[in-house]
Order: sequence, then structure tokens, then C-alpha cells
Amino acid sequence: MLRYDFDADTPIAEIKERLLADEVTTIDLKYIDLPGRWHHLTLPVESLSESIFTKGVGFDGSSIPGFQRDVTGGDMVLLPDRTTAMTDVFWDDNCVSFICDCADAASKEPFTGDPRGVAKRAVAYAKEFFKKNELAQRFAAADGLFAPEFEFFIFDEMVFTKRDDSLGYRLDCEEADWNFARSEFGNTGYQIRHQAGYHACNPVDKTYELRNEMVRLLIEMGVPIKYHHHEVGGPGQCEIELLFDRLVRTADNGVWCKYVIQNLAYVNGKTATFMPKPIYGVAGNGMHVHQYLIKHDGDSAFAGDDSTGFNELARAYTAGILAHGRSLAAITDASTNSYKRLVEGYEAPVWLFYGMANREAACRVPAYASPQKRRVEFRSGDATANLYLMLAAMLMAGIDGIEKALDPTELGFGPYGADGTTRMAELTGQDRKDHVLPRDFVQALHALERDNEYLKRGGVFDDALISAYLKYKYDNEIAVLINRPHPYELFLYYDL
Repeated sequence: MLRYDFDADTPIAEIKERLLADEVTTIDLKYIDLPGRWHHLTLPVESLSESIFTKGVGFDGSSIPGFQRDVTGGDMVLLPDRTTAMTDVFWDDNCVSFICDCADAASKEPFTGDPRGVAKRAVAYAKEFFKKNELAQRFAAADGLFAPEFEFFIFDEMVFTKRDDSLGYRLDCEEADWNFARSEFGNTGYQIRHQAGYHACNPVDKTYELRNEMVRLLIEMGVPIKYHHHEVGGPGQCEIELLFDRLVRTADNGVWCKYVIQNLAYVNGKTATFMPKPIYGVAGNGMHVHQYLIKHDGDSAFAGDDSTGFNELARAYTAGILAHGRSLAAITDASTNSYKRLVEGYEAPVWLFYGMANREAACRVPAYASPQKRRVEFRSGDATANLYLMLAAMLMAGIDGIEKALDPTELGFGPYGADGTTRMAELTGQDRKDHVLPRDFVQALHALERDNEYLKRGGVFDDALISAYLKYKYDNEIAVLINRPHPYELFLYYDL
């Protein structure tokens, strides 16, 4: 096992003694920025001391994407979470990593813009809410469990050009159906036909050994894995699905999962991407998130006897997610590329409704789940989301539904069967708008501007964080794309 068993009370002297006994030479402190990328700072093991865990290690927060604040200076500190100690095998030195929380350098108060801090506040708020809310008490809700599914492409090559006089990209994969006639890979004809990659078997599945290596490493790191397989997209599309865990641990595991996938692909001469839609006309990468509230004994608090196996608590939680679905999209589908995936016909749900075993619904109730694990699967999100923010936002939306005792049927959210998409498409006016995800990222960000009070309860999110998120996305993603000519525009308009 690569994960150390330190708990929150393990003495620092014991931690250092264990690491020295294991001949660890390097300590890596990892933390996440607002868009969802890891950053790190590295120390020799000899520097490990009590003060690092209590006073922190200083860094310039103003240089971190999304951390800039007008009202405060940039000085922050990293506070390692001793329960996250993990051997990092992608170093030549014997390295142990700690995931860190970010705090103000002077006060040591948690930085409200730290995504991991948002997730921790969401959990704390939820636990207090469950103790006081009548509906939550009636069904004995005590905590929540989450399980994301990671879809990604493994390519043999990715080349892109970003210049004033040239803009474009080219990617390639041995499995792709456009390579039937090629010989660079010693072609034997075992490519995957268009959109025929789901559960493909070797020899056409040429990624299984690398996927298996990823999964074996993740298990050794203590990341619980359900299974892995080839996905629908022919050119190297894969899926690794995690098992359930509590919210913060799930987000920690999710960031490790992405780290392992990208690094193992790299050391094997490949490249992995979680981009929702890197290839036109091919199934995109989602990140479905299974979730349910649990009782103190660990069984689902959602189990009931309606047509989907839900009770009133589950229906209210699901209605909260759907009612806030348009603003949630700004966090769960957090890129301009996300909305190129959210088109009908590719198992990327665009309609806000729920149903049993319905893969066209934004929220699906898996038919195979036992009552002890009765749950809802949110299917519209993708891995451009910051997982800490995504899980926290979905939990807060669900809590809002519970607090207001929302009824999804009264709101027109179902449950619907195979006719769900047809019923949605027949809606008009405001009803239609309330039941469809934003068509692009700008619409989603506008929705978040209008609908964010549910996120701010208990100080989980705050105005400064939401403003920083919106500003980062508008300035660094929307503006730079809107103002640039697209290569396909030359095809459309050059001869006019």
C-alpha cells in the first residue's frame, strides 16, 4: 500500500520517523487551483517539522489561477493534511506527497477561495443540516457518498499550433478507424469501427494493458476502483470508475486518479486527455457522478417504494439538483469544450429530468442498485470541472431541494421513461428553458450569476469565490476564444 495510515492526530515526530525509516528523501506539497489543476512545492524530508503542519509553508497566492483577491495580499500558506500522505511513484527520488489546504499567511484562517476548503465546508454544513431538518431526520440522513466515473482518451500523438498566422491541431491513435489504411503502426486491420468501442476486447482494444497498469497502481494507492473498460469512442476512449467514498476523500482520490492516468500515459509514450470533446463526431468524455445520502449504518437514506425505488428524501434531493441544473452546469461542465459534448445522440444528456435506467436523463436512477445503495447518477458533468467544487455544489443543490421539500413531479422533472426526451422536446417557452442545460458556457456562467444563493448557505461558497470563478472563466477562457478566428470559419466564409 502506497497510502500511509496517518490520521489527523498522528504526532509529527512519528510521521517523520516513519518516513525516514522508509528512506523517504523528498516531501511534495500538492494543492489545487480554482480551475482544478494541481500545483506543488517540494521540500527535503529533513525540513519536515511541527511548524510545517501548524504554521504552514508560505507561497504567493496571487500567482495561482483564481486565487487573486483585490482586498487581500497574495501571501498564503500551505497546511498539509497528514491523512493524505501518499508515496508518489512518478519521482526518481523516494517521495511522499501531502495534499494541502490553503490559508491566510497572517491569520492562518482557511482561504475561502480554496476549492478543497469549499468541499470541507459543504460536508460540515450538510452534517449540521441533517441534524435539524425534519425530512432528513425522518429518513435518518447523516452523510453523503460519491463515486465518479472518469472517461478519457489515450492518444499516440497530440500536436497543436497556436500562432497569429496558424491555428489548428492533429491527434492520432492506433485504434482509430481512419488508420485502417496506414502502416506506421505495422497495421493488421484491428482498428475499432466508428462508435463501436464500448467494451471492445483485444486485439482491437489496444489500451487494456495500460488501463490495467493504471488501475493496479491506483488500488495500491488506496483509491477504490470498481472496474475499467474501453468506451464507445474508437480512438482510445477509456473509462475507470471509482467506488463510493465520502465527499472530500472522493475528490482527493479523483485528483490522484487524473494524475496517475496522465503520468502513466506519458511514461508509456502516450498522452491522455479528459477533454469532453476532442474529436468531432465521436462520443465525448463525461464524468458521471453517482451519489446518495447515507444513514449512520452506511445504508442509503434514499431507498423507498416509488416507481424508481426512491423515497421523499431522494426525490427532494434530486429535484434540487435538477432545479439548479442550469447554474450547476457552470461548475459541472466547466469549459467551452463541454458544450460541444452536450448534444443529443451521444449519451450526453441535455435535458433536466430523471428516470429509472434512463441514460438520456441528466439524473439517472440505476436499476441494478440494491436498496442499500439506492442512488442517483448525475450524467451531464465532465472532468473539466474542479471535482471539489462540483461535488460541493451538487450536495448544496440537493440540500436546497430537501430544505424546500421540492417535488420533482410537480416541477415537471419526472420520473420519465423512454419518452422523457420526447416530452422535453415538446416543451415551449420558459418551461423548455427550465428543463434544458445551457447551450454554451456563456449561458451557463450567466445562469450561475443569477442563481447562486443555494451555494452560499453556511458560507460554503462566498461572493468572492463565485466572482473569482466567473472572472477567471470570462477573462481566460471565453474572451480568448471569442476573439480568435476558428479554422472552420475559413472553410465557411473564406470565399464570400
